Amino acid sequence: MTNISELDRKAVDYSVTIVSKVARADLHRPTPCGEWDLAQLLTHMAVQHRGFAAAARGHGGDAAVWHMDPPADPVAVYREAAADVTA
Repeated sequence: MTNISELDRKAVDYSVTIVSKVARADLHRPTPCGEWDLAQLLTHMAVQHRGFAAAARGHGGDAAVWHMDPPADPVAVYREAAADVTA
């Protein structure tokens, strides 16, 4: 039987591998997600990871975890949030 949590962890870990290759010059590149550039998409994904991690700890109702001002380093913030959600 497949463990969905393990598959999710593998997907998140793989996304970190890919995101770690992003250069600062790439952050303003367009994405398939509407009007979001890569920096905005990474920030959104980091917020989702933080929110899901908070929800798993019983704090998903805390509105603060579902918001983030644009970070100076979206790649680092994404890696931190990914580590949090897989923990």
